[in-house]
Amino acid sequence: MANRDSGKTPANVAGHATQKDALRRNRLSLLGLFGASNNLSAMVRMPSGRTQVVTRGSCGCLAVRSLRLMPTV
Repeated sequence: MANRDSGKTPANVAGHATQKDALRRNRLSLLGLFGASNNLSAMVRMPSGRTQVVTRGSCGCLAVRSLRLMPTV
């Protein structure tokens, strides 16, 4: 939510959106889910620091056992 006049994010918004050491850098982290509830995709941060978008059924390429995208009920 940028300030329309200056183009800068208000300090209180930035403070709520920023958390020091919120993600463990050496682990897989879920950054967010997006898409229709019956066709979710996820953006993940890899232990290497790279980000990747994964879709249902594509997790095998990541060699990850614990990440599953399930539709919400």
